[in-house]
Amino acid sequence: MKKFRVWDKNKKKMYYEGFYICPDGKVVLRNDWEPELDSYVLEEFTGLKDKNDKEIYEGDVIDGAWKVCFYDGHYVLCNPLDKPPKNCAKEIFTDFSLEHSEITGTVHENSELLEKP
Repeated sequence: MKKFRVWDKNKKKMYYEGFYICPDGKVVLRNDWEPELDSYVLEEFTGLKDKNDKEIYEGDVIDGAWKVCFYDGHYVLCNPLDKPPKNCAKEIFTDFSLEHSEITGTVHENSELLEKP
């Protein structure tokens, strides 16, 4: 079964439960009767964990320098300053490549990690 989380852009809050994914891919929070459908970002769990056993999702920042992206059917680590992912892929990552890596934030909650020094 696939696992997701949702970032609410308006409330600046991450949800790991309490939301529905509609057949058209839109997200609705359980108690939000008038949702602003464009205010939610859906992110999928990669199936992998960092060195601290924390689940890694699309949109996470790894080791303060790499953003987790989904590109061409694979999760890749991207330099967050470069777009699109095809131009910034560091590698297709696996359990082995992450055994010493750590989630240091998300692109939503820690945008300062994405800024050039």
